[in-house]
Amino acid sequence: MGTITNIERDVVDQATANLKKIGYLNDIEVITSKTDSYDFNVTIDGHGFACMVKNSVTKNNFGFVLSQLQEITRKENLPVLLITKLISPNLMDELQANNINTLDVSGNTSIIHDTLRIVIKGEKSIRQQATLATPGRLFKDAGLKFLFGILTNPDMINYTYREMQEIVDVSLGSITNSMEDIEENGFLIKNGNKRVLSRRKEIIDRWVIAYNEALKPKLFLTRMSFNDNIPWQSVQLAGDTYWGGEPASYLLNGFLLPEDFMIYTREKIGQLVRSGLRPDESGNVFVYNKFWKSNNSNILVPRLLVYADLMGSGYNRNIEAAQKLAKDGL
Repeated sequence: MGTITNIERDVVDQATANLKKIGYLNDIEVITSKTDSYDFNVTIDGHGFACMVKNSVTKNNFGFVLSQLQEITRKENLPVLLITKLISPNLMDELQANNINTLDVSGNTSIIHDTLRIVIKGEKSIRQQATLATPGRLFKDAGLKFLFGILTNPDMINYTYREMQEIVDVSLGSITNSMEDIEENGFLIKNGNKRVLSRRKEIIDRWVIAYNEALKPKLFLTRMSFNDNIPWQSVQLAGDTYWGGEPASYLLNGFLLPEDFMIYTREKIGQLVRSGLRPDESGNVFVYNKFWKSNNSNILVPRLLVYADLMGSGYNRNIEAAQKLAKDGL
């Protein structure tokens, strides 16, 4: 998984120390992995695990974490163990349902493998210590909007700053800062007068997590429901309004039958009411402010945003649909 940091080693040491204390276990050994597939080899009472370390696991990054753990399972002939500072009991259960073992630094444990069964719940969380690394400007609001423009329109990287501003809804100053940050982070390759975005997959992975954690909550407008006896497919979205999330995924490839619905719009709520929706605080239609300037030629948000919506949901069915979407190209 790359070079092991002191922070990651500290997380493992603290978690295993608490497991020994709370679970009355003495036979735990931790060795740095010799492969890039995972971080550590952990042996507990004679049972070996391929271990990956994460600072925290939340609903917003759960899809990525699960995908990485499943990839380790496919590659290695070992059961997989996730060690993290912070994870909710529900997500720990979700991982166990996918045959992924989990241990957090407080000692909460869900390890079920062969004859080994360790389930410890209710230990006090150290949420205050599990803060994520502070993102730079590039992965905050304006930077996220700018990156969305670059990722969905690769030619934009060679536009003038004023031309970029016609596509992304941010100031010229923010565009200047974002271009500086892209270069400083090594995401930009210069070839003569041409600029090319590099490490695109890494940028997408980081963008999706940061978008769901930082920007998307600020875009939320309201919840609605479909009018009685109106199938969702018959709703005619008008003006600057687009399907995202599950309905967009379904319309792209038919793989996922939508249960929750996302709409991105710059129209008034009254326009959505005229389209066949009604305000409903517990409705399954989630309405968000459209944060980019350019208009699509169809009724769907860009594929990258569909992918981000699905991955950020934390639901297995949506994560599977997102992975299929990614294989077809973002």
